[in-house]
Amino acid sequence: MTQKIAVNRFDDPALVKVIKETVCKGATDPQLQMFLQVCKRTGLDPFLKEIWFIAEKSIIMAARDGYLRVANEHPMYDGIETRVERDDKGVPIKAVCTVWRKDRTHPTICEAYYSEYKAASPVWTKYPSAMIGKVAEVLALKRSFAINGVVSEEEMDATNHPVSRATAAPTVQPTIEAPPVPEEVQRMWDHMTSTATVCEVFNQLYTRMVEVMGAAAGNAEYSRILNTTGGVNAPNLLKQKAARVTSQRMWESIKQAEALGISDADVPEVIE
Repeated sequence: MTQKIAVNRFDDPALVKVIKETVCKGATDPQLQMFLQVCKRTGLDPFLKEIWFIAEKSIIMAARDGYLRVANEHPMYDGIETRVERDDKGVPIKAVCTVWRKDRTHPTICEAYYSEYKAASPVWTKYPSAMIGKVAEVLALKRSFAINGVVSEEEMDATNHPVSRATAAPTVQPTIEAPPVPEEVQRMWDHMTSTATVCEVFNQLYTRMVEVMGAAAGNAEYSRILNTTGGVNAPNLLKQKAARVTSQRMWESIKQAEALGISDADVPEVIE
């Protein structure tokens, strides 16, 4: 009965309207219908921030916590184990995740190598084992329960473009002229017409970073990006081009943290 109610709610016009104005903002009607079908088939819940749509790239994305909830509610789920292997300095080498199902004789085992997935962010620096463990869990859970039609943040590059790790070209740092610019970023830029509005936008970005990452990691990431791209310690000192580049980097960092779901207060346990 619970599953039936969960699926049927996507036929409620009022709830569909909420989805289109929040986690599926900017989607066309066909894209919205596709998003709703993926929600129904995977069991991922947009109201719990388990799945969302990026209109600028026409990509449906999902978070690890959503995969884990789907697995826990499946009658055949029989457990998960994540182990992290480290070098003699304690730096992660790889994470190995094993997922068992009652209806299969062999478990699903997936490996994720730290060198292939690590990102230059305070979250990865502070919680390297937890983060690489989370990557391995995403891979194993998706394969074990055939969760298709969605992309995880771990399968994206730093600028939210899908890449093939086998054929990806060297990363080129974006410039403010490089299209396409995400719609949400463009709105920020359009609003930044004065020093006051630049500070207003950056204050909002900082607040969101702290909400998503936690106070310590959010503050560290905000300061890192501000210093790296603008070479200053306050937004009112930024030139227009630097303000745009810096704000986009912060927006991208927030999107990545939202997808990974890691913060100071919510770090997944990794079995040693």
